[in-house]
Amino acid sequence: PPIPMEYQLHASTPQAAGGVRTICVHGLPNDVRLRELRNLAVLLPGYESCHLAPGDGRRLVTGFVRFDSPTSAAHACERLQGLQFDE
Repeated sequence: PPIPMEYQLHASTPQAAGGVRTICVHGLPNDVRLRELRNLAVLLPGYESCHLAPGDGRRLVTGFVRFDSPTSAAHACERLQGLQFDE
């Protein structure tokens, strides 16, 4: 069966000229911990750091993940797109 949209990750890079090394990861559950995002991101080539945007406890959370190059960031976006994070 299809994965519910609220449990799928959506990764994107800001639309900007030049090399963007940070991606936005949308669709994280509101109780996600930084450790969980780090455990996911550390498996991606070129991972450098990550942080979570403060949430209000009711909405899905956004994470930001920084990579060593724009190529690594683009590759991470492709790998994370539609990934099931939580049930």
